[in-house]
Amino acid sequence: MGKSTFNRKETKYQLDAGQLRAMRAAVAAQLPQAEYGTGRVSSVYLDTASRSVIARSLEKPLYKEKLRVRWYGASRLDDAEAAFVELKKKFQGIVYKRRLSVTPAEAQAFLEGASCMDLCAQQAVAAAGASPYQRYQIAHELDLARARAGALQPSVLISCVRTSFGSDDEGALRITFDERLAAHDLFTQAGPLPLMTSGCAIMEVKCLGAYPSWLIDALNRVKAYPSSFSKYGTFYEASRAKRTAPAKEAAHA
Repeated sequence: MGKSTFNRKETKYQLDAGQLRAMRAAVAAQLPQAEYGTGRVSSVYLDTASRSVIARSLEKPLYKEKLRVRWYGASRLDDAEAAFVELKKKFQGIVYKRRLSVTPAEAQAFLEGASCMDLCAQQAVAAAGASPYQRYQIAHELDLARARAGALQPSVLISCVRTSFGSDDEGALRITFDERLAAHDLFTQAGPLPLMTSGCAIMEVKCLGAYPSWLIDALNRVKAYPSSFSKYGTFYEASRAKRTAPAKEAAHA
């Protein structure tokens, strides 16, 4: 988890229980399990009070970006060993990710409005494999993204259990399986809201080049096809449908 910048194409597949078993076996036979193997991943996404960031993202613009705080292992940010402030940008199908390694307390300060440049100035941000200059550059990008979006606040906490294979090295093939996806609405404190049917998963293939033949063969065998799936987007649409349902029922009463 030491890298601070990522440029790659990410393709998602929604798998049912049978497809999941077959694809995980096929991937495990070809790729080593990643350093952290299987574990919990938690992300807090920032948005405006009207959730305009995710609403625009779902319109599939040519360029889009999201800010989030992510940590691994612990279910609560306070209990995590470390955290990351991340900017995830997507342009013409390529994902560009910038992140800073911070302590849980610093991540909480960012969620409450502290700037990343201030964290760097206080020498509070861990290097995470980046030079001081690169850290300041990434911090500047994060702060600019926050300023562009408007008044941001913690919107939703999304967690899953992730199994990772392959490497995060530039140009390497990396495949992840996300199961038990759930969301907690940080505006209403409602949750957890399951984001997928039990036993299903999201498989994500991360690479810049062509798929190896073994992966193409495995996908064809289980009839798995690329699928547009956003964890935050799925939560947003589900929560919006839930809000409008009572209004419709009242109108027909």
